[in-house]
Amino acid sequence: MPSVTPSLPPSMLPRKGHQKDLGPVAREAEKGATEAIIKDALGRKRDDGTSFFDVEPLAANSKYAAEGVFDGHEIKRFVERYKAAQGPLTTLAPEDIPDDMFEGVKAAALIKYGRDPSEVTEGYFRAAGTVAGEQVAPRDIFWQRWKPIGTPNGNVVLIAPGFEETGRDFYEQVNLLNKAGYDVVLMDEQWAGYSDGAPGGIDRGFGVARDVAAAAAFAQNLLDTTYGTGPKNQLVIAGHSMGGGPGVLGSVTLNDAGLIALDGGVQMPKGARVKVFAEAPFFEATDNARTRAAEVLAKIPGFNALEQPDPGLIKTTTSRQDAAVGSLGLAENAVKVQGRSLDASIPDNTQIMGMIRDGKAPQEDVYIAHARGDLLANFETSQQIVQAMNDQKAGRAQLVPLDSDNHLIPQDAAQRGLIVTGADWLTGR
Repeated sequence: MPSVTPSLPPSMLPRKGHQKDLGPVAREAEKGATEAIIKDALGRKRDDGTSFFDVEPLAANSKYAAEGVFDGHEIKRFVERYKAAQGPLTTLAPEDIPDDMFEGVKAAALIKYGRDPSEVTEGYFRAAGTVAGEQVAPRDIFWQRWKPIGTPNGNVVLIAPGFEETGRDFYEQVNLLNKAGYDVVLMDEQWAGYSDGAPGGIDRGFGVARDVAAAAAFAQNLLDTTYGTGPKNQLVIAGHSMGGGPGVLGSVTLNDAGLIALDGGVQMPKGARVKVFAEAPFFEATDNARTRAAEVLAKIPGFNALEQPDPGLIKTTTSRQDAAVGSLGLAENAVKVQGRSLDASIPDNTQIMGMIRDGKAPQEDVYIAHARGDLLANFETSQQIVQAMNDQKAGRAQLVPLDSDNHLIPQDAAQRGLIVTGADWLTGR
């Protein structure tokens, strides 16, 4: 197994990857979506990508599954040609490569963004420890690092995905950050991708916070060992949706209050060198007919525990382009959904928000971008967080309200650049 950095304690060393049993349809859809991503990277896009079979999650999953059956065999040849020309794609041992499609997706991304395999590395670390004195199940977390393009600015950005997302959904934002000189670490969350966890599942809001806390400790170690410990070498902990709510804002709130204790002699950082960026953070759902229907389904025993493709019940955007990008990501990452998952996060989310309102708002600087008409994550909650920080004279707080209904900020070409704007504001660039 490759080591992450020599200075990491044993609990932070990478561990063996494994494939989740997601079923044959999901695997074929993953192949078909990977083939589509490769064609896009090679400039072979066939249409505008906004038909019914691109936009609606279930229809898109079926489309990509059919394409996987007929075209999936081309992926292996593509990877072999790439490695013959460019060399190995990863330093992971063959038995630790987490998924059959991993190398195809990575090679396509490297081609699309003009990167070399040596600039993008990956591995695993162990997330373990307690939150508010309660044990959270330990997990092996998959990470990927994208080095800055050109001269590094000495800052590291950690990105925590939202529910149904993985690190691969953030490559466009990573590219923008790299061009601005930021070193970027992506993590996969428990619900999808290559980290441990039940497909489409969330154990609880504190579990999301603990995993981000462990990732922040990992990213802080990378920052310190690569760029130094000066005041201008800062860590930006960024997250979208569930990753931005209980993940990023939740972890810093709990950690500031001394309620997160990681195992292995490491701890989540806090203080002036840590900054927070949240895109459409999810603490509670926007009240509309679709989210109310999802709440009802979340309480049906048996049905709510089924691991199934996203049925498209909850709309997250009215933009067909953004929806198509999201549906492609669902298929490529073989994402499953459990109806009870969002519901499972609510009790801890409520406790975190209670802390913020009652005088324990984050002490770190916070930058939030959120659409006023967000179809999933309640915009008013972000207003309350910034207001509480200002009232309590905690860290600096900035809310950028967007005049749209879009929850999928990382997928929107006009909005995804806000992560660079926010990181620059937070780090004083």
